[in-house]
Amino acid sequence: AVDTVMNEAMLNRLIRDEWGWKGQYVTDFYTAVKSRHMDLLIRSGCDLPDGTANGLYAVSGTWKADAVGLGTAEAPEGNVVLGEEEKESLLQWYYARICAERVLYVAANTMNNRNGVDVTPQTVELELKQGEQVRDAFIALPEEALNGCDVVYTVTSGELPAGLSYNAATGALTGTPSGSGTAEVVITAAVSGWLKARINATIRVASAFTLSDGENDVEAFTGKVGEEFEGFIDSETITSEKFNKGITYAVADGYALPKGLTITDGVIEGTPEEAGTFETVINVIGTNETSNGRRTTTTRTTYTVPVTFTIEEGEETPVESTVKIRVEEGFLQFTTDGETWTNLIAIEELKALLK
Repeated sequence: AVDTVMNEAMLNRLIRDEWGWKGQYVTDFYTAVKSRHMDLLIRSGCDLPDGTANGLYAVSGTWKADAVGLGTAEAPEGNVVLGEEEKESLLQWYYARICAERVLYVAANTMNNRNGVDVTPQTVELELKQGEQVRDAFIALPEEALNGCDVVYTVTSGELPAGLSYNAATGALTGTPSGSGTAEVVITAAVSGWLKARINATIRVASAFTLSDGENDVEAFTGKVGEEFEGFIDSETITSEKFNKGITYAVADGYALPKGLTITDGVIEGTPEEAGTFETVINVIGTNETSNGRRTTTTRTTYTVPVTFTIEEGEETPVESTVKIRVEEGFLQFTTDGETWTNLIAIEELKALLK
């Protein structure tokens, strides 16, 4: 196994190159293990191994801030030459350059100045229409807030309306909403892999359908138990003209119409049998067929329509029946169907009551 502190594949190729992490590794996890070589730690990506005061576990070679060359007898003007017994640290300027690069990067991207990036929380509100393709809709930071930096957007809370997609690189919202309603989502913008900004988005999708009782548009259907009901689901934009194989209506899986009602071609009718408030969803399915002469392709698009029914108790209808009475086997008996006779009271008890 390779120690974590000198695992170049993990520290550099995975965490830095693949994951994009920007920062410094600091460790003293070598002071008790002589097999861990300081040169190897630095080359493997461990930026700041804590050294010791007595020079034990130090980088090999002589370290001088103004030293250059390999200890030759002569050196270019202005350079300091190492002594004959000294050996240059081959990591000296590599180490200084790498540390400076990472220290400056972190300093430029701390919360103190944010490298000119404005991470003030943003609020975005979008108004869309069910069944209409979304164009020029963005949930993103203003361009001037990025200061030329790269950004990646992620939906971190809530869900987009059905039928829509989100571009993580541009913040563009695309697609065609299949449902209606309001969605609250939170987008997190990661700028340069370091800074985070929050965007609170409200997406309102207006329904392409209306509910009607035949005379007026309504928000919800109402009816009474035992009374004939008729309601209509209409749309001006989602019609059979848009789909060459027509439109069908069906109750969505997991839902049901109030007992006694059915739906055909957008017309809900029948006689309600139970009172209460019922929430259901109707799927409106449009079908298109295209052919290139050799193959026919069928495409179905489903739109959802939430529907609420409020069914009240109906008026009670009196039940008429004929009752027959007779005396049989010492009892006063009665029947309502002319076949089944039930004892009402014994004749002797009846006489006692009438005295």
